[in-house]
Amino acid sequence: MSVPQLRPLGIGEILDVSLKIAWRNAGTLLRIVFFVVAPAQVLSALIQVSSTPDDEPARGFFDTSGTETETWTIFAGFAVAGVIGFLAGQLATGACFKAVAQAYLGERTTWRDSLGFALRRFRSILWIVILGGFLTLLGFLLLIVPGVYLAVAFAVALPVLMTEGVRGRKALGRSRSLVKGRWWRTAILLLVAGLLVSIV
Repeated sequence: MSVPQLRPLGIGEILDVSLKIAWRNAGTLLRIVFFVVAPAQVLSALIQVSSTPDDEPARGFFDTSGTETETWTIFAGFAVAGVIGFLAGQLATGACFKAVAQAYLGERTTWRDSLGFALRRFRSILWIVILGGFLTLLGFLLLIVPGVYLAVAFAVALPVLMTEGVRGRKALGRSRSLVKGRWWRTAILLLVAGLLVSIV
């Protein structure tokens, strides 16, 4: 695969390249998800089952009919499972971004290399996601519009970290500068990509 000319792409070009890269590297991407997300899901399920009282296995998170101890146990189980799922999701996302970036540049990569790369930058990944999420949520609480703007403006912060090595607030700032002048195009692309992912 030849190295592409690095230039701003149109929405159609981005979708076309994305689908081709995903198809050609499906084995690598599926292995990343399988070896990170699947064990996390199993562990989360075990924790949730263990936190549910044996005499009432069907009780849900919002069921407050049990004792206060049982309610807090269920809450703690769901909370821990949620944290595990979040961490696994961010790690898998970072590793997939690395694999896709390498493939786009015409370089060969394996799921182990991509996962190792993401693990070495895992704290930075979490910091970007948490900081960007907090600022976006703050924008939504203020007037909604700033939240929508920031959600799109920070959309490429993680790829910036994984490809350029820029971390923390600088990654968020770099993401905003990349999206500047292309905000509407980026928003439409995110919407279309989200619809495609939901269909798949």
